[in-house]
Amino acid sequence: MFKLTLKKKIISAALILVIVLSLSSVIGVIKMSEMGEASDKVNNKSLPAVILLQGMDKQITEIDRLTVRLILEEDAAVRSTYQEELTKATASMDKRVNEYQSLASTAEEKELFTNFYGQWAMYLRHLKVVSAAMEENDKVMAYMIIHGNSSIYKAALDDVNKLKLLNEQYATDAANQSSDSYYSGKLFMISLTIICTILGIIGSFLLAQSFTKPILKIAEQMKLVTGGNLQVEPLRIRSKDEVGELASDFNEMCDSLRNLLKEVVDNSLLVASTAEQLTASAEQTSIATEQIAISATQVAEGSQTQLSDIAETLNYTVDVSKSVDNITNRFVHVANLTTQAQEKANNGKTQMSSTVSQIRDVHTKVTQSAEVVNILGEKSAEIRQITAMIREIAARTNLLSINASIEAARAGEQGKGFAVVAYEVRNLSAQASEATGKISSLVNEITLRTDEVVISMNEGVQSLNEGMMLVEGVGNVFSEIVGAVEEVSGEVDTAAVEARSVNEGTVSMVESMRKIAEISERAADSTQTVASVVEETTASMQEVSAGANMLAKRAEEMNQTVSVFKI
Repeated sequence: MFKLTLKKKIISAALILVIVLSLSSVIGVIKMSEMGEASDKVNNKSLPAVILLQGMDKQITEIDRLTVRLILEEDAAVRSTYQEELTKATASMDKRVNEYQSLASTAEEKELFTNFYGQWAMYLRHLKVVSAAMEENDKVMAYMIIHGNSSIYKAALDDVNKLKLLNEQYATDAANQSSDSYYSGKLFMISLTIICTILGIIGSFLLAQSFTKPILKIAEQMKLVTGGNLQVEPLRIRSKDEVGELASDFNEMCDSLRNLLKEVVDNSLLVASTAEQLTASAEQTSIATEQIAISATQVAEGSQTQLSDIAETLNYTVDVSKSVDNITNRFVHVANLTTQAQEKANNGKTQMSSTVSQIRDVHTKVTQSAEVVNILGEKSAEIRQITAMIREIAARTNLLSINASIEAARAGEQGKGFAVVAYEVRNLSAQASEATGKISSLVNEITLRTDEVVISMNEGVQSLNEGMMLVEGVGNVFSEIVGAVEEVSGEVDTAAVEARSVNEGTVSMVESMRKIAEISERAADSTQTVASVVEETTASMQEVSAGANMLAKRAEEMNQTVSVFKI
């Protein structure tokens, strides 16, 4: 399809103007040529012909006058002079006749010239007869010839006058034709100039309207877009020139900006929602870590109590060992020592039962702490997914801001306001990406610490299991001691052997109690580690919550920034 661009329109208008001016110039040249032809006709034919005919008229009259003088003159010398003048006049007349013959062009003029030439030839013949008669001095004959030649003379003069009038008429017609050509050419040029001026003004107005009217529409729409109104109606400019392309590009730019801002608003809402979810997850994690801290504190307190009980039990066990050693040397006091041993054994059994119960409580709380830590790890994984989603949203927002900057650059000066908005959106997306990076780092650190806590908890659980087994073994030993003490009185013979056995059992029990003490110390250390990890987790969750709040604030600022646009 033919595309009439602005350049082609201007060139076409200039070409039409050149054609009109060229046409007027051609017509002017034609009129000037007609005037030139008429002027040439007057100067080269009619005017010389009239001059020749006037000379011929005078020449004929002069010849006739000389002829009459020649006849009337008595003096031969004077007649000879007249004769010479008559000969010269006749030769001059012949020359004029020949010159005029070459100027005769029309049929009427040639016919009149033929009649004149016949009369002139006859007049010359009679003139020669007169000259001959005068040479014989026969004036009567010469006079009679002259008298009879008067009609020829008049006819020749009449023909000359007719030719002169005819050429004067030709000159008048040529002058009138030249004048008519001049005035008609002048009128035509004036009319053509007026018409060209009117058409030029109308064409210039229409051409200017075709340029400025759509451009004014585009400028009006551009002002609305600059003010933030993206709900403008699409421009309906059907011209196929650069203005039409500009209108089409402007419509596409408005559609692109409208879609872009919709995506920015949706993404900002999604960021705000995600930030709220992240804040809620951080709060839940903080609550879980507080529960872990409470459990760890309880475990630490239980471990301290357990250590105190184990130390006391260890002292009792040492005393029992000393007593058993004395049994061998002081068997006389077996009864008393047996009573004391029975009492101490009962106390030891009671303490061991209490120790087993406390260790079981520690085992239960450590297991609960391990479950809470596992939940914390799962929450950390959820936070990692959320931060990944936020990072993707920030990347998409950054890409959208770059696209907005490109569309604003296409818009030129009118798109500067939107370029500032795109720049602010890009800064907000960069800050959101930086915040999600910090959150990811914190979540990774929490995950690492959580894994360490899980490992420490597992080790604590294993140690507690071993401690429980040892304590249960010690309880069994105490039960055996009680039974042995009850049977001491009836089995004195075997007391020494049993005493040694008891001594060996007490030594083993001392070692077991020492191991239990070490396990309890490790459990206490583990609970302290859990407490420190929980504190770090709590601090990290506070930072996560602060980052989520900042992200929500940035999302709100982004919404306020783009709210100036009507989409």
